[in-house]
Amino acid sequence: MIFKADPKQNGWVRLGAALLATALLASCGGGTQVERFVPRRLLSFGDEASVMTITGAKYSINGVVYDSTTTPPTPSTDCRVNPIWIQNVAGTFGLVFAECNPNSAAVTARTLATVGAGVNDVASQITQFTSGDSLSNTDLVTVMAGANDIIALYQQYPGQGTNELQAAAAAAGDALGAQIIRLSDLGAKVIVSTAPDQGLTPYAGKEDLANPGRAAFLSALSFQFNAALRLKLEEVKEGGKSVGLVVFDERLQDMVRNYPNYSLANFNTAACVTTAALPTCTDTTLKKVPESGTLDATAYSWLWADDLHFSPAAHSQLGSMAASRAVNNPF
Repeated sequence: MIFKADPKQNGWVRLGAALLATALLASCGGGTQVERFVPRRLLSFGDEASVMTITGAKYSINGVVYDSTTTPPTPSTDCRVNPIWIQNVAGTFGLVFAECNPNSAAVTARTLATVGAGVNDVASQITQFTSGDSLSNTDLVTVMAGANDIIALYQQYPGQGTNELQAAAAAAGDALGAQIIRLSDLGAKVIVSTAPDQGLTPYAGKEDLANPGRAAFLSALSFQFNAALRLKLEEVKEGGKSVGLVVFDERLQDMVRNYPNYSLANFNTAACVTTAALPTCTDTTLKKVPESGTLDATAYSWLWADDLHFSPAAHSQLGSMAASRAVNNPF
């Protein structure tokens, strides 16, 4: 079964216009900055893709360094190794998170993202923040959410029909877009990423083995979410002057299609051993693959940390895209 958007039923006759309009957001509005935007702080909202614990642990593959003064060298985690995407953005502007601050520098970045967050939780995160603080045009905000909404909707199938679930995914994307508008109206400069295509995850692969067509359905739900998000972003005041769009779902698709171009050896299997659940997975708890012709898992040669979460290889791509958008967007 192929799960495609129905233009008559779901209103996607406007999608072409939406993609054209949001292309302006994603291409910096067709221009360049007159004066380089230098944020005074970074604020991150979203799900576990943007979470760091108080000890600097991340929901990915945590980096390890070795103390060479011991025999054998003693491994320990280092939050600066294998950074997640928001660390890449912060580092571009010399901003520092409290969760990864070994040099005790002034804290200028903050993540309010939470594990398991969906779109409604992002709205709550913003409300909680603004209840005690305010946003200005020198604040850079990152937002990434939707993956948990898509998985939750998928898990309602087949109790709920495909049309109903795809409509619900679109509603969630529209709701996230409304939160981006909210942030923009409050004065912040926003970098927002599309949700990753959940049909490409190891989770989707396992579901598809048991029930062929499920990966395609997860991709369809992801498409509906992202299409509605991009459509809603047409309503952003001043367009790309306040919001920069990172189209990461398409980059992720390209990473799977053309994985050797990204120095990937594996794009469909979790790298972390099952006994090292995130956020405890590190460079030292990755799978060894004894079969001839395959390679052991590493942080940058495998795409996924576990069945649903990015490896540092994916975070690196997302972080580079987001940082580039923040630097070049005509804020």
